Amino acid sequence: MRDAPASTAAPGTVSVPSVTPGLSAHAEQFANGVADDFGDLLSSLSGYAELALECTNDPHMRTVALVRLRELSARGLALTQQLRTYARREPPVLRVIDANEMMDAALAATTDTRSADIDLDLRCNVAPAVVRGDAAMLQQVVTALITNAHEAMPAGGTLTAATNLVEMPHDAARTIIVPAGQYIVLTIADTGVGMSAETTSRMFEPFFTTGPRRTHGAGMSLAMVASIAAQHGWVIGVESKVEVGTAISLYMPLAAEAVSFVPGLDDQSIRDTMPSRSA
Repeated sequence: MRDAPASTAAPGTVSVPSVTPGLSAHAEQFANGVADDFGDLLSSLSGYAELALECTNDPHMRTVALVRLRELSARGLALTQQLRTYARREPPVLRVIDANEMMDAALAATTDTRSADIDLDLRCNVAPAVVRGDAAMLQQVVTALITNAHEAMPAGGTLTAATNLVEMPHDAARTIIVPAGQYIVLTIADTGVGMSAETTSRMFEPFFTTGPRRTHGAGMSLAMVASIAAQHGWVIGVESKVEVGTAISLYMPLAAEAVSFVPGLDDQSIRDTMPSRSA
């Protein structure tokens, strides 16, 4: 198994903000974000519905309109799920899961949205990567991180998806504050536009964006990631550098059941947790 290379991005972690919705400081941003996303969604649904009604004599265009209606409906359902998750209305169903399997499932689910100019670098440096958590929620988290990485690379680049086993405290992650012990670290890294320190400090706020446009639901995706991590007691680490890229890592305690899954676990070497491109 290969060690992941050291990151070229400036090290640091993000203090994930409180995930309790409705705080006065964020109320206007949150409400406007929800209104914008659902407004755009409903406008698109209305437009394609009109197109479907008008194309009664054009089966091809009618099919195109119906397919788009189905896709937009799925986006609306996804946004609703993100809002529910953020509001902590659905407690996690904890069981022993393999983080590698959740990462593979998320990569498969986002294959169609990955540009041909984006290369995939998959590094499962520990197998199985056994943690306790809600499988569906972990897959949601990884899917959101992958989608966010795709959007950060409009001109193409490399998406790195990695799992590592680390012993904390660890010199390569000095700023990550977690209880001592062994952790599965799942990292999604991109070689995209990167973020300034100011942007990084706000990236988990609901509907916070620096871009002129965003896809439906994108404004809630990282807020949902923070909410799910908080529910599980997982810790998020972020490294980012403008014009170099971003690496987001999820620190999840190694499940006690891993002893029966991973032979020779005590001999597992400590891995670097932040894959990234060369500067």
